[in-house]
Amino acid sequence: MEDIERKKIRKLIYVAVAGALVIIGVSAYFIIRNIQMNATLDLLVAPVSAEVKINGRTYNNGKHKFDPGTINVEITKEGFRAQNYTIDLPSNKTTKLYTYLVQNDGSLDWYINHQEDQMIMTMIGDAKADEEGKKYTEEFPAIQGLPIIYVDYLSGPYTDFRVDGGKFPGCKKDFCIKITDTAGNGYEKALNMIRERGYDPDNYEVIYEYTPIEPLNKD
Repeated sequence: MEDIERKKIRKLIYVAVAGALVIIGVSAYFIIRNIQMNATLDLLVAPVSAEVKINGRTYNNGKHKFDPGTINVEITKEGFRAQNYTIDLPSNKTTKLYTYLVQNDGSLDWYINHQEDQMIMTMIGDAKADEEGKKYTEEFPAIQGLPIIYVDYLSGPYTDFRVDGGKFPGCKKDFCIKITDTAGNGYEKALNMIRERGYDPDNYEVIYEYTPIEPLNKD
């Protein structure tokens, strides 16, 4: 009888050990996969009822983990223009895919009648505008120090000018610095003030415009 009991105990121990090994193995697998899947896609799509397929699998809005590399995204909804993307997901980084579908007729009537989707579309638009603003600032950092408005009536010759940054008529590049001078003597002062803000005007195309103030006509 004791031998039978011992055999039962041994069997239970073997089963317990085997179960523990399985649990450890499964846990180790998921830990390793979590380490390997270190690329994140932040997904925000409107309408929320659109079908989003990534490499053939369906996903909802939110953050999703992937192996680093290229993914294929297909976004569809009946009555809307489909969108397709090929996106490279870098390791240990979050990549955003914020987009909304437009109806086949080119309208946005759906969003007018569906408040949740309208709110998401607005969020997407704001996020894209913010991202474009960041890219623009990174490419043309001098925009952070502009505009400059300077007026001096007291400490010498009258000086009045302003400095702006952007795309202007006559600007041959995507970004120019424009000095608008109403007194005709502010060009060098304007350049020096740009330098004082930590930006070298020699790195940009500078447009100078003299626009004197016209005196009021006296009757």
